[in-house]
Amino acid sequence: MERDQLTKRRPMEIQGPRLYQTFSKQYSTSTKPAPQEKFQIDPLTLHTIRLLQHIRKMKNLIQQVTVQHENAKPDAELTFPPALPVPEYSGPDSKPKVTKPFSHMPYTRERLQRIVS
Repeated sequence: MERDQLTKRRPMEIQGPRLYQTFSKQYSTSTKPAPQEKFQIDPLTLHTIRLLQHIRKMKNLIQQVTVQHENAKPDAELTFPPALPVPEYSGPDSKPKVTKPFSHMPYTRERLQRIVS
């Protein structure tokens, strides 16, 4: 009897892998909020969002003017709302300034002119 119980197949208990969860005591959400410097939005992304909002406002404005124009009488004078200002980009330059040619661009204009001449 004992031999049968010892040799009997039993399912193994399988534990899944432990999930890696980072824990920061310094910036825990339960104790205090994280500093804003850690989560700043990229200026180019912020400008793109502002441009998309501007486009949405302009489309609504154009739609309102179109409806006003369609509903207006032929002899009535149309009034147009003022145009909205385009949001300006106030972040750093988006293109880096190149001081020397890239390694995959071996010839400069001067060098090409010397070769052609």
